[in-house]
Amino acid sequence: MSTSTERYHSGPQCIITLPVESATVVKKGDFICMEAGNEYAVPAASLADAGDAAANRELGADTLVGIAMGDSAAGETERIPVDISLESVFQLDLQAAAALSFGDLLEIYATTLACDSQALVAGSTSQVAVCVKEKSATGTACLCKLLPQKLLHSEQT
Repeated sequence: MSTSTERYHSGPQCIITLPVESATVVKKGDFICMEAGNEYAVPAASLADAGDAAANRELGADTLVGIAMGDSAAGETERIPVDISLESVFQLDLQAAAALSFGDLLEIYATTLACDSQALVAGSTSQVAVCVKEKSATGTACLCKLLPQKLLHSEQT
């Protein structure tokens, strides 16, 4: 389970509020997705299993809208704030330490069972973010801009 983490680093924000179901737990810093036919926001880890890791990354990319800017505990039904800005820079985390160059594309980390709500891996097939500052091979923190496919209407194929 993810923990509440401040992800915003700089740039103009665009905060909207989205509804969540009462059973859904959202932590600040989670990747927020909107499933097709679902009017509720869910963290990426709550997306239905698409079958394998690649399909789960694809589903996460196709439904991503932004980053949670607040928490929602189980039982709460208040709308959650989500930054959907294409201009904000976020400090995101890689699943494992790796070097990144400016412009490298990143995907939501996923296993054969689900997406992760806060971790990324390098990859260009189901991209959700782009690296905006070179990063050494040590540590997992990286500065990125989001590429929220759900907002850009550019679902992967």
